[in-house]
Amino acid sequence: MTKTEAIFLYRERLFKDRRIKVEDAMTLTERDRRSVERYNKEIEDKFDCKIKCKEGYFCFEPNSPDFDYSVKKYSEGQVIKLLDALSIEPLFRNIKIETVLELIENNSIVNFELNRFESGDNANKELEIIFDAVKKRRKLSMIHKGKFVEAVEPQKIFTKNGIWYFLGKKENNLKIYRISCVDRPKILSESFEYDEAADKMLKSNDSIWMSSDDKMIVAKVRVDKEVREYFFKRNILPNQSYNDERTPDGDPIFVSEIGHHMALLPIVKQWIPHLEILEPQELREQLYQDLNTYIDKK
Repeated sequence: MTKTEAIFLYRERLFKDRRIKVEDAMTLTERDRRSVERYNKEIEDKFDCKIKCKEGYFCFEPNSPDFDYSVKKYSEGQVIKLLDALSIEPLFRNIKIETVLELIENNSIVNFELNRFESGDNANKELEIIFDAVKKRRKLSMIHKGKFVEAVEPQKIFTKNGIWYFLGKKENNLKIYRISCVDRPKILSESFEYDEAADKMLKSNDSIWMSSDDKMIVAKVRVDKEVREYFFKRNILPNQSYNDERTPDGDPIFVSEIGHHMALLPIVKQWIPHLEILEPQELREQLYQDLNTYIDKK
């Protein structure tokens, strides 16, 4: 474990719990007590606080401020798993751990899933450049899926179903780019300001099909009696809600708020014939058109 990793994990635990056993600190950092005490000094200097050793614990002095520890969404175990994955996956093996930690700290890597990761031997240098551009807030030019993209602003990096993407802004529009589909990225000299709309988009959408504006599609979906219990037990539709609305036959009508029609259509198709899109009409027609096209191919 590098010093950067060790002090990062130690600091996160200390910020979260406000104290840690001396022996636990040594185990966590894989360092001796003297090294951990040096880490305490670095933390004190950087965060204007005081750390003391009392009754076998390293802990903050009572007058030290509370800290919003930087990766509070993730446990230490999750962060360690992420670091392990970054060290062994071909897609990430050339990425400096320090870079990843810094991106996590400033919330530029979000929603990372730890069960599996996309790999790709040909994406090492490209990924390193993208990470660097996100960290430095510099615009990128690149080839994405065979098309040249100029002066895109990489806002955030995230994962979905084990696949890594970055959310980029170009000409005031936010768009998702799959990192393994990026070729020949180049960091440009022009910098950019982070757009808080990126946070809003990621929070309001639970798929990679996202809207680049504030206009969400509100869809109403009828669920028949044979499968309704599954929809009441858990959220299957994107941003699913139920407002106690039913059809004349008594079937519940669920509401799904989506940023793009493809966030909902594949799910409805999986549940045919038990689901029916009632609103909006254009989404309902799109489903019928897709099904007719499929039948015609038979």
